[in-house]
Amino acid sequence: MARAAKKQEPDISPGGMVVGRKELLEALQLVAKGAGGKPSFATSNLPVYGVCVIGGDGPLKVDATNLVEFASARVDGRVEALRRIAVPIKNLVTVLRSTKGDSVKLGRTDSELSLEIAGRKFKVTEELQNLDSSWPAAPLPRAHYRLIEWDAAEFRSALAFVSRSVCKDETREQLSKVAIIPGLGLVTTDGHRLSIAPVTTLDRMHGFPGRHVDFLLAACKSANTVRLELADSSRADRGPAWRWQIGGAELIQRGSDKDSDCSDYPPVDRIIPSSEPVARAVVDATALREAVSLAAKTSENMDTQGVRLLFSGATLEVRTEQFTEVLELHAPLSEDHELAVNPRYVVDAIPDSVTTMTIDLSGDALGPIHIHADNGMSAVVMPMRV
Repeated sequence: MARAAKKQEPDISPGGMVVGRKELLEALQLVAKGAGGKPSFATSNLPVYGVCVIGGDGPLKVDATNLVEFASARVDGRVEALRRIAVPIKNLVTVLRSTKGDSVKLGRTDSELSLEIAGRKFKVTEELQNLDSSWPAAPLPRAHYRLIEWDAAEFRSALAFVSRSVCKDETREQLSKVAIIPGLGLVTTDGHRLSIAPVTTLDRMHGFPGRHVDFLLAACKSANTVRLELADSSRADRGPAWRWQIGGAELIQRGSDKDSDCSDYPPVDRIIPSSEPVARAVVDATALREAVSLAAKTSENMDTQGVRLLFSGATLEVRTEQFTEVLELHAPLSEDHELAVNPRYVVDAIPDSVTTMTIDLSGDALGPIHIHADNGMSAVVMPMRV
């Protein structure tokens, strides 16, 4: 009777690099958010899409690119030099998710990356050879640039708020950006609502693609400072359009100062109501969020009818055809006001961890509603025509 062939296990040398499993997984997911997949604007498949380069002789470095954006992340650990190798991000993520060990021991052969996790051994085959010639180099930093720095926690909070109204359709390029507008901060609009979060700005308008949001939010979780270098239009030196540095992560976009220009952004000053509101209602933020969310679940015609808001005296009624919840206003209004709104837009206009919301009413059932939070963030929402 023939004996079954013994399964050959990966040969993992006593040396190598040891890093945290969770930290490596987070680094891979981070660069995938920044530049790891095939971008929506790509018309053909290229070998760099979905691939990362992993290695280093100090902290472990993970790189990914889609030829326009270049993302990288560092992972600290017990280090012996690991020669760089290009492997599919998906395969590495699958291995790391399917195991439960605390650490990963990495090594490599000429054509494979080896991993040892909690006694289990794996090999991931190399995707690209001759990295020096086949892997595109990121643009070198500019000698001259315009710099903005933010506290990471504050920037993350602001970006998380405005990201709710960024346009997801990249064919509408002017709306798919996050604008950085002097005197306002971070601003986004999808054509139906506008979100504003105050942050430090420069003296002229800039912007960056909404597709960067997921990378930036993830990178800010473990960082103290966010640093953004923007191309300086007054200088002719070559380099990236913008360069994000957040802790051990970096995201670079190839291009010029024109790519960060927001001169074609919608005229925000015409959208934000400039006149004094006819009425100003102040309501508990949590109560408003819960009432509108619950009303949305009870409506059978949400796309056409929305949720109706009736401001009357010291109360706010949140209504659908078969549901009404009455909220208390902090102060009574002198006149009644009624309008219909998309409930998702109202819920998105309420930042996390705020106490009260102020709603400015124009007196017109189809006029813009300016919703302010007590932390300075705000949104302009257009009512529905019903």
